[in-house]
Amino acid sequence: MVYTKNFYSGMGSLIYALVCADGKIDSAEVEQVAQSLLKEFGDRDMSSKGSTTFAELSRLQQLKADSETAYSEAMEAFAKVPTEYAHARPKLLNILEKVSLADKVLSQDERNLIHRFRQDSAALN
Repeated sequence: MVYTKNFYSGMGSLIYALVCADGKIDSAEVEQVAQSLLKEFGDRDMSSKGSTTFAELSRLQQLKADSETAYSEAMEAFAKVPTEYAHARPKLLNILEKVSLADKVLSQDERNLIHRFRQDSAALN
């Protein structure tokens, strides 16, 4: 499947929402994101359109956006590309799990966001 920039932007917003859910952005979490994205979506996709994901992460970080804002932007972006989203949903859930494991101690806020995404993502399908 070929993913669009809207999809990759949504992915960046979702990842940002998770890594800042506990109120701080940990460099280990960001590194885990990069590795997980490469593994799940492949070098070719990440080098062509994947930069949109990291641009979105940077944009939200520069704005000092909160987790809720980023999460809302992610869900809006995914709603615009339902076929891509449905295809990638298992990969996104896998990435969220890997990112959350980068933190030795997963915060309750991060757990809540992952749980919320599981519920909301099922509703988008």
